[in-house]
Amino acid sequence: MNAPRTAILAALLMLFSSTAGCLDNDEETDVTADDDTVVDDTPEILGKAMVSTYHVEQLVSAIGGSHLDVEMMSTTNVPVHDYEPSGDDVVRLRESDIFFYHGLNLEPWVETTLSTLGANAPTAVQTHAMPSGETALDFESLLVDNLCDLLVNGPFENTTLAHDDHDEEHDDESDTDDGHEDHGHEEHGHAEAEETIENPAGCPSDTNISIFHMEAGEHVLEFEEGSNAAFNMAVLQMPGGHAHHHHAHGDGAFEWAGIFELSDNSHTWSMQKVGGDYADPSMRIVLIPTNTPTEEVMHSLEGGVEALMDGDSCTVVEDGEAMASIATDGSCFELHVGTGDDSTYTIDTTGLTGLAVFAQHVPTEFERDQHYLKDSAGADIEPTAQEGAEGHHHDHGHGSEGEGEIEAEEGEEEFNYDPHSWLDPLAFKAQAQVVLDALKVAFPSGAANFTANAEAYMAQLDSLHSDFQSAFPSDAACTSTKVIANHNAYSYLAKRYDLKFISIHGLDPEGEPSAADIAEAVEEINEDGITVLFIEEYTSTSAVDRIVELTVSDTMPNGIGVEYLYTMEMKPKDSSDDYISLMKKSMESLKDGLGC
Repeated sequence: MNAPRTAILAALLMLFSSTAGCLDNDEETDVTADDDTVVDDTPEILGKAMVSTYHVEQLVSAIGGSHLDVEMMSTTNVPVHDYEPSGDDVVRLRESDIFFYHGLNLEPWVETTLSTLGANAPTAVQTHAMPSGETALDFESLLVDNLCDLLVNGPFENTTLAHDDHDEEHDDESDTDDGHEDHGHEEHGHAEAEETIENPAGCPSDTNISIFHMEAGEHVLEFEEGSNAAFNMAVLQMPGGHAHHHHAHGDGAFEWAGIFELSDNSHTWSMQKVGGDYADPSMRIVLIPTNTPTEEVMHSLEGGVEALMDGDSCTVVEDGEAMASIATDGSCFELHVGTGDDSTYTIDTTGLTGLAVFAQHVPTEFERDQHYLKDSAGADIEPTAQEGAEGHHHDHGHGSEGEGEIEAEEGEEEFNYDPHSWLDPLAFKAQAQVVLDALKVAFPSGAANFTANAEAYMAQLDSLHSDFQSAFPSDAACTSTKVIANHNAYSYLAKRYDLKFISIHGLDPEGEPSAADIAEAVEEINEDGITVLFIEEYTSTSAVDRIVELTVSDTMPNGIGVEYLYTMEMKPKDSSDDYISLMKKSMESLKDGLGC
């Protein structure tokens, strides 16, 4: 009788012992195959890679796969041309194992930052590369190509320059009637060519191209008497540079921030014409309630402002309407001016003791004779702290000392080359090889995985190139091959697929264009008969809507057509997108806009 019971007890003990073993190892991820073999399903992270832009991140993440921790330098999606590393960003860079950046001066901060880190800087790798036998596109060569195309294919008009008797009078050595001593031609400070190119390839024979640098303004074309050399003259814009908005406040989407202490249920925000016109026909502002209206709190609230202001959630408020239902974590409003000289908007501040305001423009730019913020009794409400108002003052009787002097913006970075080589799939494939080679050296144990990932990604890029070739063959039945874009970023794409990109002025691809900028863009659209405008993903939607509205005509009853292109310097708005999908979106936009 005892033997069966003993067997049962033994079995139970074995069962409980096995269960106890499982309970003790509940946190382990290893799977025991036998007594000697352990299989770990968790990918081994070999190191951390820091990258400068979104398109570089796409390369490094695709090739590094699950064995690499990839981080972007900018954590707030700041435009690449505006970005400057913060102290925290530099620390993260120092702590990384390898750093990838594009080069060609796309990221002008790189050299200085790496130099500052000295021996503590990680291995730095420039990813820009071109397919074998091809070189980066420099802007001078692009200009020469454009000129030669103009000379060969036109259109241009032959013009005879008439002789003016002024030259004969000008050569008189006597004093002029007003007592000023006359001067010879040598004192005019004749412009001299910065460079002369003889017989460039692609031009008619015996062509000499002289390049002059001209600043904005009026210029006089003058010839010595007796000079009868035959020549053609063309004035073309030198390609290059990055037109981008200089944010007066800093790197964010807003130029001005202020924080106010409140004690009233209703306030009035106003925008006035100054010098006969509004500084801008619209302005976005973000309002965030707070119980502590201090400068420290104002700065602490800045983090989420850009996402609110750049998103599509801004409530449109027309002249005379109210800003109400302000969310506890902030609300964005887009103010539209009216037809009169003054536009006013009510702010429902019921129950609020403090309010932080982040504005797309400095509000004093809209002040003519009254303060921009008043309570319900008409008293001026001044901020307890503000930032971004330097140099913007108007004397309207509340303590200002007259109009201040607005400092000029710093000049744009000069670019000798178009840096946007990654928009050519075959160039991006060459750049994938650069990343692969660097990762194999930095992390030898991952070489096999990196190689497999790179080969798979390069195959996708080859397929993408084939799709573009099919969409834009040399004999494509497109109604046009001329792409009017608001960013001079597509030289490589144009050269690879025989497209012609022309930049339109005034429409900033990253910042908020002013009313004058929009007017310039509309004027150019009307003069050149442009019917489709290609813009970037982050171009101001309010500015684009305004351009569409201003271009409504008999020939364009709905206004100019708008198509989107993607440069991928910043993360896309749709997190499900990637380099491949965004390039395909650009391809479809080009097909639609060009009638292919």
